[in-house]
Amino acid sequence: MKTTLSVKVVSAALALFLTGCDKEEDKKVALSAIEVTPALVELTVGDAPQQLTATPVPADASDVVFVWSSANEAVATVSQTGLVAAVGAGTTSVKVASSGIEKSVTVTVSLNPLTGFT
Repeated sequence: MKTTLSVKVVSAALALFLTGCDKEEDKKVALSAIEVTPALVELTVGDAPQQLTATPVPADASDVVFVWSSANEAVATVSQTGLVAAVGAGTTSVKVASSGIEKSVTVTVSLNPLTGFT
């Protein structure tokens, strides 16, 4: 009888402990995708930079830190806040990444058209 009671008490205590254990890790929401707007960027050298906006999917994903990069900085650069600046004519890809998830946006840069001779 004493052994059965001890087993029941230990089992009940363990169940309460495990039920009451709310780890922060259990509350984390995994990032499944990244949405970027606008989806396509067209700039002319000399234009003001254009802001890209990254949104985590799901919106309540935990520990999301976006890292931006340009595949060709001779065409366009991107700041760590997603601001894209035209550098030279061409096409490149601007990528945003977080937690192993990536999303790319195509950036096309053209030169100012010649408007006349002096």
